[in-house]
Amino acid sequence: MAESGKGMLLVWMDIAKAEQADFNEWYDKEHLVDRVSVPGFLNGRRFQALAGGPEFFAVYETREPATLTSAAYRDRLQHPTPWTRRIMPLFRNTIRGVCEQTSRAGYGTGGVLATLRLGPEPARRWPLRQWLGETGLPRIAGLPGVLAVCLAEGVAEPAAKNATAEVDLRGGPDRSVDWVVLVEGIAQEPVERAARALLADAAAAEGVSHTPADVSLFRYLCGVVSSDLGRS
Repeated sequence: MAESGKGMLLVWMDIAKAEQADFNEWYDKEHLVDRVSVPGFLNGRRFQALAGGPEFFAVYETREPATLTSAAYRDRLQHPTPWTRRIMPLFRNTIRGVCEQTSRAGYGTGGVLATLRLGPEPARRWPLRQWLGETGLPRIAGLPGVLAVCLAEGVAEPAAKNATAEVDLRGGPDRSVDWVVLVEGIAQEPVERAARALLADAAAAEGVSHTPADVSLFRYLCGVVSSDLGRS
């Protein structure tokens, strides 16, 4: 993973094949830069699905979760560019998560990333969080072909914070996330194997079995870091 912050914005979306050329140009040439230029954003990367979905996924890391409810970020959401106004109505099956990164193991960035969207029951949240931080994530980060793994926990946004011009363009509100584990590595096979191993280990651990999960695999497309824009 790139430079790590405590905040994470995770976004999944589908785009019709006929619209993907314009969508890709917008994301690569404008949208990533527009987001990472907001104070507090550290980096932004986007991916395309190898298995599962939705087809496209983007992850942004911020210094704090509060960056994602800041006045500067909300101003961007309320004043989309003309190109954004053309693209965002094309989004389908959008899932958006404002998250806090609560556990992390390993380091680096890779060509393949798995997302495990989890929905732990209330009584299982604490034992699952503890097990992931102390045992699950460090073990998975040590597997061959795996570089880094983290747990991002969704932060509830006030309804007013989710009422923006961009949400309206997407026909929102978007679907939200609860917990997401990100597994990053060098190729599809070791990353998928690691993701499945983590789920199997969690199911076997005391007090954390029967946790619903949705696993998708993505290949890296491109990214921007704040230093690219003259910021540290």
